[in-house]
Amino acid sequence: MTARIAVGRATVDLGTGTIHAADGRETVLRPKTAEVLRALAARRGEVLTKEALFDAVWPGIAVVEDSLVQCVGEIRSALGTADRSALRTLPKRGYVLDADGARMPQVDAAAPTRAWRFRLAGALVMAGLLTAMVVLRPVPAAFDTTVAAEAAAVDALHASVLVLPFEDLSERGDLGHFADGMTEDLIAELSRWREVRVIARNSANTFRGQAVDVREAATAMGVRYVLEGSVRRVGDRLRLTAQLVDGISGQSLWADRFDEIGPDVLALQEAIIARLLQPLIGTHGVITQSDTEKAWQKASVKLEEYDYVLRGHDLFYHYTPESNAEAISIWREGRRKFPQSGLLAIKEGWGHMLGAQYGWIEDSDAAFAEAARLADQGLSDPALPAAGHRFGLWLQTNADVYHRRDFAAATRHARAVVAAFPHDPEGLFWMADMMNLAGELDLSREWVTTALAHDREPTDYALAVAIDLAFLEGRYEDAVAFQDQVESFDLVTLPSLAASLVILGRGDAARDLLDIFGRDFPDVTPEVLRTNRPYRDPAITVKLLA
Repeated sequence: MTARIAVGRATVDLGTGTIHAADGRETVLRPKTAEVLRALAARRGEVLTKEALFDAVWPGIAVVEDSLVQCVGEIRSALGTADRSALRTLPKRGYVLDADGARMPQVDAAAPTRAWRFRLAGALVMAGLLTAMVVLRPVPAAFDTTVAAEAAAVDALHASVLVLPFEDLSERGDLGHFADGMTEDLIAELSRWREVRVIARNSANTFRGQAVDVREAATAMGVRYVLEGSVRRVGDRLRLTAQLVDGISGQSLWADRFDEIGPDVLALQEAIIARLLQPLIGTHGVITQSDTEKAWQKASVKLEEYDYVLRGHDLFYHYTPESNAEAISIWREGRRKFPQSGLLAIKEGWGHMLGAQYGWIEDSDAAFAEAARLADQGLSDPALPAAGHRFGLWLQTNADVYHRRDFAAATRHARAVVAAFPHDPEGLFWMADMMNLAGELDLSREWVTTALAHDREPTDYALAVAIDLAFLEGRYEDAVAFQDQVESFDLVTLPSLAASLVILGRGDAARDLLDIFGRDFPDVTPEVLRTNRPYRDPAITVKLLA
C-alpha cells in the first residue's frame, strides 16, 4: 500500500521510498534505507531500539551497526536541514521519528530486503559453515607433483594466490557469465599489487569444472593461498560465497557471504569485489597479517626489503610511542640495506608523521618536514609497488596539510588517491579525514559514505572520521549516534563528540567524555590539539576547545 506522510515540512512516500524535502529536493532512498524509514514510520512517536530495527529490516540476518547508522544518516540528509531533527537519536535507547498527530497506516516494515553486511558473529558462523562445505578431492593428473618439495618452495614465497574459477550453482545454470566476470576481475585487481603474486587467468582456468583439492592445487601452482567461491540465486537476490584457504594446511583463513539485489549485474560485481579486497589485502587483511608473521620468524641476516616493511608495519599499528619508535628504527635499518627502496622511505616517513601528530616526537616541525621529504623520495622510486604508491600518496596528502598547510594540493592528491584506489575503504577514510581538515566536506561525505558501504568492520579511526564530519556539518545527533560503536577514543573522536554533546545541551555526558580525555591524554594542551587537527578554518579549533 502506498502511503504519504508528512515529516515536518517534508513529504514522504513510503511506497516508493521517496522524500520530497521542504527545499524542493527529491531523494529516492536505497531499498534498505527505505525499509528503516517504514519501520520508524509504522511506530511513529515511539522509541525503536536498534535491535527492533534490525529485526524489522534484516530479519534473521546479522548486520553490523554501521549499516543502521548509515541508513539513519541518509534519511536525515534527504529530509533536509529544516526537518532532519524529526528523526532523533536517543543514546543507549534507539531512534524515534517524531509524530505530528497524523494517523499512520499499517506498513509492512519487514519486507524482504538485501543483506549488505554481517555482524561479526554472523560472519564467523558463516565462515565455519563454509569451511565445513569444502570438499577435498584430487586435482587432475596433469598437476601431480612432488608435494614435499613444492610445499617448501611455496612456504618461501610472499603472498601468492590462485583464484579458482567461481562456480555457478544456480538452478538454471545462467550465472556463468557473472561467475567468470568475478574470477577475471578479482585476478585483475590482485595483479595490481606487486606484493601479491596471482596466477594468470589461463592457468587458473585449467581447474574449471574439476573437483579440486585446494592443497594439491596450491602445490601444483606454487602458491600459498587459494581463493574459491560460488554464485547462486536465492529468491530475488544474488548470493556469492567466497573463502581464502591456506594452500599448505588446507585451513580456511577467511570466509564470507554476500547477498545483493539489483538489475545492474556489473554494479553488483563491482560492489562485491570492493568488499572482497579489504579483508584479503588491506592493511589488516589476512594475507598481510600472515606474511607479517612469516617476516618475524626470519633471522635478521635473511631479511629482504619487504620483510623490513612488514616488521615495521606490525609495530606501527600498535599506535604507541614505543612501538612507533621501534618501527622507525626497523625501517631505517632496512633503508641502510636497501637505500633505493621507495617503499621503506615512505614507511619511515609515516613513522615521523604519526609521531609528530600524536606528540611522540618533541620537534614536530622537524618530524613533519622529514615525513614530507621521505614522501617525495619514496614516490620518485620507479619500482614503487602499488601498496607503496598508496601509502606514499596518503603520506604526501598528510604532508600537504600538516607541514605545508597547502590545502589545495592536499585536495588534488586526495583525489588522486581515490582515483587510483577506489575500492580501498581505509584510503577513503584517510582522505576523507584530510578533506575534513581542508574544509572540503562534500568530498569527505562522498568518500565516508562509500567507505562505510565497503567496510564491514570500520575501525575506531574510521568512526572518528565519520564523527568529525558529522560535527563539522552540524549533524550533532549523527555524531553522537556513532559513539556506541567506538571502542577507544582518540584525539579526533573525543573533542568532536564532546563539542556535539555540549551543543545538544547534554553537559553531563560531555563532562564524562572530557574526564576520559584528561585520563587518556593528560599531556594534551590546546597547542597539541591544534597541531594534531590543523583545520583550514581556525574557528573550528576554537569551537572544539570551548
